[in-house]
Amino acid sequence: MAIGVAAAGALRPALAAVVVGALAAFCIRQPLTLSIKSYRSTTHAGDRQPAAFWVVAYGLACVLAALALAANGNVRVVALAVPAIPVFVWHFALVARGSERRQVLRDVLAAFALAMAGTAAYWSCGGDDDATAALVWLLPGLQSGASVVHMLLRLEQRRWEKAGPLTRRLRVGIGPAVYHSANVAIAALLYTGGYVSFATVAAFAVCLAEGLYAVFVPQVGHTPKRLGMRQLAVSVVFAGLLCTGWRR
Repeated sequence: MAIGVAAAGALRPALAAVVVGALAAFCIRQPLTLSIKSYRSTTHAGDRQPAAFWVVAYGLACVLAALALAANGNVRVVALAVPAIPVFVWHFALVARGSERRQVLRDVLAAFALAMAGTAAYWSCGGDDDATAALVWLLPGLQSGASVVHMLLRLEQRRWEKAGPLTRRLRVGIGPAVYHSANVAIAALLYTGGYVSFATVAAFAVCLAEGLYAVFVPQVGHTPKRLGMRQLAVSVVFAGLLCTGWRR
């Protein structure tokens, strides 16, 4: 959303509805998951009522945000939620079967679905360039998708007893490294075509550097929290560089 606002170059009241609606849509995933699990297993039966409360609360926030945007003439912003619905349905179908863990394709698609908040923020702030509207979705989506694959590598490495031979590190880390490299190549092509600033290339280069570092320096024994905070820092730097590039 910050990237979308930076690309639009302005703040408008409709952005408040986008922020509320996007955050509510993001937050509703957890209580819905708990609610489904409460019916699937007696272990989670105690979560049923509090989960239902938050499902209703976040759902109401989504509805009110959508109505506010539609009343303000931002119907196309509301329509951005439609492509995300199949991903949500797929996720909750997996939860119902108890097979929601380590679904890489689902998680990458979910990252791209969440990245549409960038386009929503751009449009709500008065942005009207179609190419920019696509880029403020695509670029964060590419970075978020790469982060998903990158974190799966990090979470696997933390269970290793030691770093081990370089051949194993390369074999396990080739996927994230290729993903990050492809993102840099895409950013470079867009820069060559004049669609983005060099800051965008630099932003993806930072992610690539972190990806390569993960291959050669495995985070053996690190906690998920520590790994998550490290990735959060990289994502903040990425977003900051994109925002700076668009503002300039």
